[in-house]
Amino acid sequence: MNRGFFNLSVWRGSRNHHPYNARVMEGNLSLVWFYTSQRPWNPYYDDPSLKARIEAALIFRCDIQNEDGRFSEYGTERWSLAPTAFATKFIGRALWLLNSDPEIEVLLQERFHQSMDEFQSPAGFFYEKGGPDWEYYLSTHHSDLQVAWHYAEGKEFHDEIIEKTKNWYDWFSYNAVKEPDNLCYYLNRAIETRQRKGFYLKNEAEDPASARWVPKAEFIPLVHAFEPSRQEMKRFQKQKYDAMGKSYPDVAPLQAGIFNAFSPYAFLHEGMEMWLPIEHRERSSNQPATLFEKRRLYSYQKR
Repeated sequence: MNRGFFNLSVWRGSRNHHPYNARVMEGNLSLVWFYTSQRPWNPYYDDPSLKARIEAALIFRCDIQNEDGRFSEYGTERWSLAPTAFATKFIGRALWLLNSDPEIEVLLQERFHQSMDEFQSPAGFFYEKGGPDWEYYLSTHHSDLQVAWHYAEGKEFHDEIIEKTKNWYDWFSYNAVKEPDNLCYYLNRAIETRQRKGFYLKNEAEDPASARWVPKAEFIPLVHAFEPSRQEMKRFQKQKYDAMGKSYPDVAPLQAGIFNAFSPYAFLHEGMEMWLPIEHRERSSNQPATLFEKRRLYSYQKR
């Protein structure tokens, strides 16, 4: 009997929905968010029945963990890095919402310093299967740095995150070319190491489950070229709101079985800082080119 296991596939897809897969249980963050979030419309706040389910899910997760702390994803006792690392991300956030622990905070600060010197190449990209990967960085890695920014306290930690982010965007600016009069950037596909992503849309971030908010952008001007402005975001949100208003009160059914039917990312990022640049007027012809424009010109001349 798998008491505490989610029997409905809403995260990671039906083909990966197995009791040995710890990634499935990351959805417990969604339950914790509703349990701890006091809203007028939330009937699950401090609900004892929901609390019992959260506890059962946490116990189940602990029961499938190896003695050394690792978790499995693709088979019974096939311990690996990804399900173990993501446990700290999603379940760590769930535990934080339930009860912030001073001991965990101290350990987090120590690990923070250690991790700042890891995982990033001298060129600026983050390693994914030994090299750069657009899909992974423009989602997961962005999320990692956003969450780190949220937990980091003090200028020292923020400066380290800013430096890592700046180095990545500096490298990124040589590998993305903007479509004129469009929100689309075309990416250098030849260097991908894992997934396939040929273009990048600035308005992808309108999805609350998207993992690409960049609060560090306030301190890195180059980032502004790649993120939606405040005005653009308002337009995106209005489009969503208007579409929702036209269909209300009809709500699309939950698409159980698809990969991200009910993604915990929406609850992971909820309440975290979001910073967007202000939309600037077009430059006059006598204004100097921006650094980003110079790099685009340089890339074009090299071709």
